[in-house]
Amino acid sequence: MVFSLVCLFGFLTVVCTPGLVAQYRAERREG
Repeated sequence: MVFSLVCLFGFLTVVCTPGLVAQYRAERREG
């Protein structure tokens, strides 16, 4: 159970990180 939650969290992190980085870069560029 815990292992599956860790895998799911890691998977979501890997999927979401590029989008968060792109948003962060866009905000920095506008600032």
